[in-house]
Amino acid sequence: MKTNDTEPNNNGDEGERLMASNLPYSATYEAIVRKLSEYAKILDMHVPVDPQGKNKGWGIFRVPNGQAEKLLAATILLDGRILRVQRAR
Repeated sequence: MKTNDTEPNNNGDEGERLMASNLPYSATYEAIVRKLSEYAKILDMHVPVDPQGKNKGWGIFRVPNGQAEKLLAATILLDGRILRVQRAR
């Protein structure tokens, strides 16, 4: 599983940082990004993994300014789990 696969945005738009939790441990980085991309453009994402390469159940990512609200309001289902998306601190 990759952890920082999406390219950072270099156009000066820092975007909004969000955190997704309750990720299925079996979900791949690619599946997580693909699912979140249904709601907003993912500028970059970090999903920590354990020594076996499985995600730790959460990830930090950025979306363009103005696109966070759609993710925050959505009920996002991935592999039978409802993801929790909130603003990152």
